[in-house]
Amino acid sequence: MNFCFLLLFVGGAITGWAQPKNDLVGIYEGGKKNTYSSFEFRGNGYVRINESLNGEYFHENDSLYIFTGIDVSIYEISKAKLKGLSQWVKNESLKLTRDGEGVHFPNPQRANWLKSYYLNNYFIPTVDQQSEEQISDILNRMNEINHHLCTEGLDLGCVQNFSYLLMQYDENLQSPSNGYWTNLFQLAQRVIQLGNSDGYGLMYSYHLLRDETELAEKVLNQGVDLGSQLCLKLLLDHEQ
Repeated sequence: MNFCFLLLFVGGAITGWAQPKNDLVGIYEGGKKNTYSSFEFRGNGYVRINESLNGEYFHENDSLYIFTGIDVSIYEISKAKLKGLSQWVKNESLKLTRDGEGVHFPNPQRANWLKSYYLNNYFIPTVDQQSEEQISDILNRMNEINHHLCTEGLDLGCVQNFSYLLMQYDENLQSPSNGYWTNLFQLAQRVIQLGNSDGYGLMYSYHLLRDETELAEKVLNQGVDLGSQLCLKLLLDHEQ
């Protein structure tokens, strides 16, 4: 299967869930050999990663989940330190070097959405010994929950719905119906309307699949101009 953009499966042990929050403030810094050597939290649900990338997060109890755009990195919050727990950051640490700065406009609703999104797309049972029918059922249920999140207003849920449709296109290797194209277009458009510039990357893929090259390049450049990491990656891949 080709899961395309963000249909990623990673494991993680989660116990003792509490109310998710996204109101951390301060700068944490670690060694240069760290996967992520700095995080700047601004108290509004967003984090500046390595002084160059934008991500978001939620935290519960002493656990912190950072959506980096590549994966979800999990840390333990221990006094004034972050201790890496998940695969790519395990045993890495960052220390609080500056506290008390930030805009501090947390969005509890988005923190709740991110928690649901994480549990649905990352914290899932192993599928190694599942039949194709069982795997299909799992993916369908994931898609339904992502659809619900998308409808409520979580752009990341819409991105996953788009990826799910692309997976179907690759598997069928047939010319999709007009309804299929409409769904793809509407999902890409909704991601843009929800303020996520990566939606231009989805729209680029939509036009490219329809052999609408000029339109594809136009929306891709729009996304790059707006700072979309996905569009930048697609542009670099296209130029190679």
